[in-house]
Amino acid sequence: MNFLWTHPLAPSLRGCGPNCFHPFSFFIFIRTLGEREGGNDWEEHLHSVEVQAKTQNTNDAKWTAKFNKLAAFQAEHGHLSPPVGHELNDWTSNQRTNKLNNKLCNERITLLDGLGFEWNLQNAKWTAKFNKLVAFKAVHNNLKIPQDHELYIWTYNQRSAKNNPKSKLKLNDERIGLLDGLGFEW
Repeated sequence: MNFLWTHPLAPSLRGCGPNCFHPFSFFIFIRTLGEREGGNDWEEHLHSVEVQAKTQNTNDAKWTAKFNKLAAFQAEHGHLSPPVGHELNDWTSNQRTNKLNNKLCNERITLLDGLGFEWNLQNAKWTAKFNKLVAFKAVHNNLKIPQDHELYIWTYNQRSAKNNPKSKLKLNDERIGLLDGLGFEW
């Protein structure tokens, strides 16, 4: 009998992976481990589970602290793309990787989604550049980007992507609409 999925609390645990703590999950893990090994004496594993639970609680506190720093970063900078070298850059990259490998529990995914976290790094980079373009327009009241400005090449690439079908960069209708809404000249 697979105790893990037949227990009444199992539906609430299905979203929890190894990186997500649920108070009952360690009991189920040990009970299932004992059944898998063909024995009923699963209590001998209890000590290692208690150690694992303490480690998990520490990991949860660290994750929550980083999440709170990310929320503060967003409040200060208006986006969720910490630059290379920033302590949150590696952390956000790890969250994307963990989700891709099914190692990020649903609760954490939901929290990050609530911030508007971009799971696709290419989309995140495009969005960050677009937000800089919005800020440029707010300051200069136009989109005439000087050649020595960091957005010059990006705007050139957007035009090429739309106007040149052979361009490696593809620009979807949503992005075209965002740029059109800003008054972007193609």
